[in-house]
Amino acid sequence: MRQRPARRHLAAILAGALAAVASIASAEDRALIVTARDYASLPDAPETRSIAFLGYRLQELGFEVRAFRDPRAEVLRGEMGRAVDALAASDRLVILVSGHVVHNSRDAWMLTTDASVLDPFAAGAAGVSIGALVDIAGDVAKAHPGRVIVAVADSDARLEPRLGLADGFALGAVPEGVALLAGPPRLLARFLDEELLVPGRSVAGAMRRAPAAIRARGTVSSRPFLPADNAQDELEESFWRRTVEADSIEGYRDYLRLFPEGRHVEEARARLAVLEETPQERARRLEAELDLTRNQRRDIQRDLKRLGYYDRAIDGIFGRGTRSAIARWQDDNDFDATGFLTANQITLLDRQATEKDDAAWQEAQEEDTPEAYRRYLEAFPDGRHAEDARARLAALGPRLPPVPEDVRRAAAARERALGLTPPFRRLVEFRLAALGLEPGPVDGLFDERTRTAIYLYQQDHGLEATGYLDRATLASLALGAVLR
Repeated sequence: MRQRPARRHLAAILAGALAAVASIASAEDRALIVTARDYASLPDAPETRSIAFLGYRLQELGFEVRAFRDPRAEVLRGEMGRAVDALAASDRLVILVSGHVVHNSRDAWMLTTDASVLDPFAAGAAGVSIGALVDIAGDVAKAHPGRVIVAVADSDARLEPRLGLADGFALGAVPEGVALLAGPPRLLARFLDEELLVPGRSVAGAMRRAPAAIRARGTVSSRPFLPADNAQDELEESFWRRTVEADSIEGYRDYLRLFPEGRHVEEARARLAVLEETPQERARRLEAELDLTRNQRRDIQRDLKRLGYYDRAIDGIFGRGTRSAIARWQDDNDFDATGFLTANQITLLDRQATEKDDAAWQEAQEEDTPEAYRRYLEAFPDGRHAEDARARLAALGPRLPPVPEDVRRAAAARERALGLTPPFRRLVEFRLAALGLEPGPVDGLFDERTRTAIYLYQQDHGLEATGYLDRATLASLALGAVLR
């Protein structure tokens, strides 16, 4: 019987997972633990005991543990050589170091209990080179990447080393395949015991639950550091690794069907949601990930307005009007008209608006007339050159030819009939000022400058130019609806 593609996919992943489970042999798991608590000359470090106690936990997990507690430099030098030979043959390796730690730009040392002089020369003689331990771990990791952990727990005491040394441990370069962890002794010991040294748990999975004080560098693998407790768990982890590698809708669905209560259910559902989302949903998510501020949204609305796609309030709220404007702009620029922007689209939109603004300003400068600057301000009331346009208008000055007396009286009567209130008059002045027509103070009192501004507006818009307001002028100013 011929298998369907989805079933062939499941069969292939299961076959690979079963092969991986079958390959798990009795690995040579080893651990080296070096801790210093009772110092002869320096302050004691009782908190390092929590790291030393991890030796019992590692033995329960099947590790061959070599531990050095409160070592003296001379004794440790002889013992470490023999310990290193055994470490080199490890299939899985844990190195734990805890005590007073000092470092320079090249290396770091855990000081032995007989250390007394804190200078660069004494540190090398009376300390364990953490850099050397990391290098040993790197050699093991060449054959077993992701199965090597080095953890350094600096004591709580604050030392004052001499010139050339600094107190504490600094994470440096780490060989490929090694995870280097650092943190306070008690906190790091608890993290290792409860999170990382858990069968089936990966370093990456454990670090997602790590306290902020615990730092990691190097290979933070997503593969389990210790094999799962039983074949079912091992099968799940192997199946999950192959599912992630394939990264397909069918793979994640198969995982959820086979392991409905598995360790990676939430991750599988989250990734499946991304793979299954529609183009519109994906566009919405990508814009949300930009985390645009209110001011950034206002800038986008201004750009859309300058390009003629948007004619509503600049309020930073992306409602139906803004989304529709974005979609029209996207369609005109050969993008999918989703109404949601990407970072690249925002950059292009801003560039187009800037170019149009600059071109209009250059045209106004070349003409250099009040009409040209008013046209610019009407198109770009808050444009890049709006202040310069208003300044140039003021420099050119008003031009108001005389209006026949009978025409003036009739126009004044029509304006009085409108019954304009002081707040409405201020609104008119504000609108005229925004257009660069210099109506004078926005105080609701129509003086000669206000009349000149009204006259110029009427003249520029093909209205009867009298210097007095009428319904046609208010409608052109987009204030007719306010009056009603």
